[in-house]
Amino acid sequence: MDASYIELKMHPAKGAHLVAIEAVREVPFPIARTYYLFGGDPLTVHGRHAHRRGRLLVVCLRGECRVRLDDGQTSEEFFLDRPDRGLLLGPLLWEEYWLSSEAILLVLCDTPHDPDDQITDYQEFLALAASPGERSPIPFLGSQARQRPFQHRADRRHDQSDGTGLLCQRT
Repeated sequence: MDASYIELKMHPAKGAHLVAIEAVREVPFPIARTYYLFGGDPLTVHGRHAHRRGRLLVVCLRGECRVRLDDGQTSEEFFLDRPDRGLLLGPLLWEEYWLSSEAILLVLCDTPHDPDDQITDYQEFLALAASPGERSPIPFLGSQARQRPFQHRADRRHDQSDGTGLLCQRT
């Protein structure tokens, strides 16, 4: 699956923190579009689409975000709750997002908005994902994904292994 965590370097900034995200240096593609999602209902599923060509970096700047990705063969869930860790997504991944009520999800894309790049029908996505030659893998920078059973925030207080709160589940 073309998805991996990426560490973003945090710098002290006179009583605050600064995270700089630069194309090619931290993100393995040129950035053509940036947007953020916030203020949603935690029960609403966002996304529900795939990109034919587009690559993304998603970072939860505040709050928590659960991401379910499907490549047509397997499904994985990722948990984002730190502004210094992002999730790199390649093309042809079905994306679904759940945001906590206080979440702000930043998205950096390698393409401008193009409705023709989006696949919004899951059956069409499955057919494309099964087609040979449809995938275009991208070279991710060294990722450091931690893989453990997905837990909701209330259950994470018992997870004392490394204190990162990084959780991932393969299904």
